Amino acid sequence: MTTAKKPDWVSLHLLFLKGLKSPNEAQQLFIFLAEKKVRNEKDEKIFSTLVKSEKAEKKASEARLAVSNLIASEKEADRKARTHALIKLGLIFEYAEIGDASRNFLMGMALEGARADEYKRSVWEKDGKDFLAKKESASVAAVAPISSPAPTPAPAPKYETCNDVVFLTVSIEEKDAAKALGARWNADLKKWFVPAGVDLTPFKKWL
Repeated sequence: MTTAKKPDWVSLHLLFLKGLKSPNEAQQLFIFLAEKKVRNEKDEKIFSTLVKSEKAEKKASEARLAVSNLIASEKEADRKARTHALIKLGLIFEYAEIGDASRNFLMGMALEGARADEYKRSVWEKDGKDFLAKKESASVAAVAPISSPAPTPAPAPKYETCNDVVFLTVSIEEKDAAKALGARWNADLKKWFVPAGVDLTPFKKWL
């Protein structure tokens, strides 16, 4: 059993270049020389230079793509962080019931806080911490699932019994079927019954 030989870089890159809509002059020359059955010494030098150039360009393209992806991911992370910060800030404004306040008012409030001394800031810090703790505990309690009471078990079916035998309601047309399953006839009471200790499952339709 022979193992199929993997295509080399030149063969793979040739397929790539032939798939381009508008290859440049150097790429067109690469395709021409790669498919040329017999290359002279000059052709080999040119083709070798083209291979090095294409490999370098491919590495540069991969590096540019990696940088572009890194920048995009950092921008996305920054965007998510800003969004998260704004949501938290908006929630705090809502808690304080100033969510409808103007930007000027909020900016003035922020500047006042920035100018406050250390003691006033510590008081605000404590008040804010206590207030948020109460709000968040109330929110958790509001969404906590309400435990439902355990379902009441269905009452056991009540049958007409006498001395542990169970009486049946059997029509005349079905008496033979009930008898075949083990039912017995009580001549005094004029009723069919299941003897004590016998499984009632086959007699369910007549219970």
